[in-house]
Amino acid sequence: GCTIELIGSTDNFALSNVVVATVTPGSDLPFAPTFASASYRYWKISITGASAPTIAMIMAGAGLYMPSGVFAGFDPVGSEAVGSQNTNDNGNPLGMIIDSQAFKQTMNFRVSTAWLRSTWEPAWKAGLRGSPALLAWDLANYPSEIRLVRIVQKWSAPHQQGPNAQLTFDVAGPEI
Repeated sequence: GCTIELIGSTDNFALSNVVVATVTPGSDLPFAPTFASASYRYWKISITGASAPTIAMIMAGAGLYMPSGVFAGFDPVGSEAVGSQNTNDNGNPLGMIIDSQAFKQTMNFRVSTAWLRSTWEPAWKAGLRGSPALLAWDLANYPSEIRLVRIVQKWSAPHQQGPNAQLTFDVAGPEI
């Protein structure tokens, strides 16, 4: 029931006040609108509507689009309970204290070695290796299956036949 605008400015909104993107969410589920790249020194978000929405997090930044689909085996809805397992003196399970739910996946993509060097490596060095990121595996068909993840410490890209490599990395984050 609200409209969200992403607004950019070059002079802290004195004269420059450019609406970069506008979205009206259809539900309270997570969403990731895309918009044309823009460069401004100052940014703000304007939310208007009949009632104030509940917002957990807002992220804006450059998107990294993989040149191929994820390999078979990716599970976008999988979850892992994180907590302490209770057992009796004989080692039989008594239950579990669940602290949280976690999302962990190994991502596998077939990419060209040219894309690996021109796009992936610079993104990794520019902050992908330590910054939180949004993982949206299929925005067209599953627009609310968005995960807040981090790439877990390393990646590998063994070469395959021809000018290709298999890019593999792990992602981890909280259950949404």
